Amino acid sequence: MDSSMPRYFFDLHDHSSEFDRLGTELDSQRAAQVAAVEFAGEILKNEPSILDSKGLAVDARDEEGTILFTVHIKLVDHR
Repeated sequence: MDSSMPRYFFDLHDHSSEFDRLGTELDSQRAAQVAAVEFAGEILKNEPSILDSKGLAVDARDEEGTILFTVHIKLVDHR
């Protein structure tokens, strides 16, 4: 019996796309959702200027390459 945890891949999309080639083993899709939000937060913490009107997105893929969910962060100027 294979007891390995599923691997999730987190792809960053802002002005360009960076694809996660290594992935991260996590025990559930909920854990992957939390990891994706934390990843987006770390990107913004380290490079806050990356966020503009085009926004930022993190796609989470499974081992087969299926996108499971996306975290979208967008700056909306209402002036």
